[in-house]
Amino acid sequence: TTGRVVVHGTDITRLPKRELQKYRRTVGFIFQQFNLVSRLSTLDNVLHGRLGYLPTWRGLLGLYSETDYQIARQQLERVDLAAKENARVDSLSGGQQQRVAIARAMAQQPTLMLADEPAANLDPVLSEEVMRTLKRFNEQDGVTVVINIHALDLALKYAKRIIAFRRGRLVYDGPPEHLSEDMVDDLYERKEMLEQGYGDQTAVVPTAPSAEAVTKAEPIAPVGGAAIPVDHDAPMCFECGIKMKRAGACHVCESCGTTSGCS
Repeated sequence: TTGRVVVHGTDITRLPKRELQKYRRTVGFIFQQFNLVSRLSTLDNVLHGRLGYLPTWRGLLGLYSETDYQIARQQLERVDLAAKENARVDSLSGGQQQRVAIARAMAQQPTLMLADEPAANLDPVLSEEVMRTLKRFNEQDGVTVVINIHALDLALKYAKRIIAFRRGRLVYDGPPEHLSEDMVDDLYERKEMLEQGYGDQTAVVPTAPSAEAVTKAEPIAPVGGAAIPVDHDAPMCFECGIKMKRAGACHVCESCGTTSGCS
């Protein structure tokens, strides 16, 4: 792999080691699998966001300053988890754990936030909650948030700029309102897929499924002994561009196996 990574005019791929370490603490990461220490408390996990500001020996001993505690508690309050600061992380719901992960990243006081599928393991309601939280930090703190996401409906709803790739090449870079249905068809190569027999798929930009739509999902013929309900407002698979099918608490792409909304 070749190329450069330039942020605010600085090529971070050429920074000296010490300068690179200082830069990394200004970049927050939110992971698909949360990456929290389950046996520790909520507060202890958020404090990990302060490790980049501590000498190694103090970080190993967990010797945080009063300022570190103040910042961590402030971020917990902002994600509505102040009452859970002493609770073990493994006692929290998936949505709460992701909000702890967001609070941990914000405790770094970052200028850039990178989020990898932050809503992939959450149900539609919690997915919206997480995306609203990220949007709030972007608007209130001026933090640039870059999200890798397969749920096109969430990207269209919350993003200010969408960068889309097809087969490793950039095919769209612009505001979501300019991403037309024809562009989406071209992005996902839907016409080619339909010609290859992927089924009767509509070329529309999907919307988040409503509670009513989910409750009215109709079962289809059993596959492998289990009926998979059809959710007509199901999200679109970002890999294949075809509509997913509901399977239990998840949506599943029958073509590539990608899942969405699993709790």
